[in-house]
Amino acid sequence: MKLRAMVVRAQENDPEGFGSNADVKFFRVLVQLMQDVVSSELASDEFRLGNTMGTAYRHWR
Repeated sequence: MKLRAMVVRAQENDPEGFGSNADVKFFRVLVQLMQDVVSSELASDEFRLGNTMGTAYRHWR
């Protein structure tokens, strides 16, 4: 929510060039990752935790 507020503030301060703001760029990439990459591949082995939490929880994602 704080990042979204920073993006809105950047847009209000510079309606023409707010796209070059670092917070705006980060927000765009973050939203893209959440919507496209993570949500479409939740069952992927890439999201397995492995032995991070111990062998009993190896199957967790």
